[in-house]
Amino acid sequence: MTWCSWAQRLAWLSLIWALAACAPGRLAPPSRVPNALSSFVVWSALPVEAGWSAQGTPVDVVHVRGGDVLRLIAASNGPVAVAERMQSESGAAEEWSSVTSTDGVIMLRATPFTTELQWSRGAIRLAYVGKGSEPGYYWFELEDRVLEWAAGPIPAPFPEIAPPARIASDAFADLDRLLAESIAASDGSRVAVDAARAIRRIAGLRAVRALRPPSGYPYFFDSTPAAHGRAPTRTKDGHLGYEIAP
Repeated sequence: MTWCSWAQRLAWLSLIWALAACAPGRLAPPSRVPNALSSFVVWSALPVEAGWSAQGTPVDVVHVRGGDVLRLIAASNGPVAVAERMQSESGAAEEWSSVTSTDGVIMLRATPFTTELQWSRGAIRLAYVGKGSEPGYYWFELEDRVLEWAAGPIPAPFPEIAPPARIASDAFADLDRLLAESIAASDGSRVAVDAARAIRRIAGLRAVRALRPPSGYPYFFDSTPAAHGRAPTRTKDGHLGYEIAP
């Protein structure tokens, strides 16, 4: 058996291991690994500048855009007067309102035409703006972890992309051991290393794909697979299939 045909067989075996390992089973204990459909927010500090209100009183100012989500850390408990400065073609306006912190934190969203937020100097210690991800895009972060592992040293532990109960770590360890032995038998040839890493990519990405739960509108990621060339066909249970390998 040639190395390449052995590698192809190993690739298919690894896919079976990955999919079997990721099949739903007993509920796993909570894990710090997020679901592939999680969304998240990154908070970035906003520079606070000294300024003056329209009434001529001293204020702190942060520059924002309409729709920004703000997290303000109050200097003390109790209500805080916050102004939104809005700019339009017809002019500018300041709208003041009283907001109350929860455990010292004020959360608010800037209105569409807001360009600045203002408050009495020193009333807010820190200001942050949140940048959120769309649901479903953490999928790409999990993918990146696997691709980094696939391109790395062989053997190496499979990355933590799900609770341990959902990943067949022993199977991936066996896969890496066999790949390392094959590379050693080939005296570390570039062809063998590239083939081994290709197998890792396929097995790893299939495991990630099996972890992702179904997603609905408007987050459709899947497209109908299409056969290329003149592959032999077979009909089973009324469904047309294409041969992908001898």
